[in-house]
Amino acid sequence: MADHAWNRHRDRPGQTVGRRKNAEKASCMKAHWQYLRYVLRHKFFVFQAGYGLVPLVQLLLHDWTKFLPREWFPYTRTFYAKDGSSQYKPDATFDTAWNHHEKANPHHWQYWVLIKDSGDEVLLPMPEKYRREMLADWKGAGRALGKPDTASWYEQNRYRIKLHPETRAWVERELGVIPDRLDDDLAPLLFEMWRDHIEGILKSKTCTINEDGTVTLSADVADAWLTIIGTRYEDLELMDRYKWIDRAFLVIDVIKRTVFYRGEDAA
Repeated sequence: MADHAWNRHRDRPGQTVGRRKNAEKASCMKAHWQYLRYVLRHKFFVFQAGYGLVPLVQLLLHDWTKFLPREWFPYTRTFYAKDGSSQYKPDATFDTAWNHHEKANPHHWQYWVLIKDSGDEVLLPMPEKYRREMLADWKGAGRALGKPDTASWYEQNRYRIKLHPETRAWVERELGVIPDRLDDDLAPLLFEMWRDHIEGILKSKTCTINEDGTVTLSADVADAWLTIIGTRYEDLELMDRYKWIDRAFLVIDVIKRTVFYRGEDAA
């Protein structure tokens, strides 16, 4: 009799499968809950940063497209595991979602970059209400991620962010960032100095200082530098300009230490 009663209360196969599915759904909901918390936290900080500077309705609607399925699900899968723990696993669906977000929200600078059929880029000026929202977005995102120093973040990413000159001047004025015009003015001269120095290194077939004091040069590096040497500074892509200028500063530093400090070191 007891065995018969126990058999009646055992889980049937359908019940077991149903409970398992319910458990999986509950686990998946943790990821959605964590992402919802992040989005609301971000919107709260953006609201604080933009209050009084950005129209109220615009602040309330900030990032509204993140609640659409085409953005919500790819974002959640990318930033949170099923158990709600943080991760970063982007895929093609996330790229599509992010592209939609940028093109649907004018407070992103990417919205104002026009790519012509020729491949040329045209930077369009941002209307003031959107650049104010962009600034609030940067500040809100920084606070949500525990990185509230927006000016420092901007300086680190300045040459990745493509802005119309008038928009950039406004942003830097608002952030209190003083662009280093001296570097901009000296850039072509530094590039020429760097190019002359590297050309001399290539002629001597030396490049990297070894432990024994000798210097060697790889064929790949030689080919890359020969290409740069044959290109005018003004013809380099914007990002390449500053990449090579950074190297120019390093070369000049080596020259100073070698030429000006050699006697001092010997003493």
